[in-house]
Amino acid sequence: MSSDQSQPTAADRHEQGGSLTGWQPIETAPRMSHVLLWFPSGQHVIALVNGPTHYEAVGYFGADEPTHWMPLPPPPIKTEKE
Repeated sequence: MSSDQSQPTAADRHEQGGSLTGWQPIETAPRMSHVLLWFPSGQHVIALVNGPTHYEAVGYFGADEPTHWMPLPPPPIKTEKE
């Protein structure tokens, strides 16, 4: 949990396996986690967040910085038909 707050942050809830939906401010992104990033240009990519302004996003070469993040959805469940 964040040291300055009594309430868990979005990153805290995500890291603890809590349910989190919707776009969150980039400042709350969990570190060392793969998440979906949103950029002002309208692009979104899966990236590994390494720090407040450091991320590794394969295939993204834009000049803008991400403004929001969202947890990745769970993988699809295999059905009997597959």
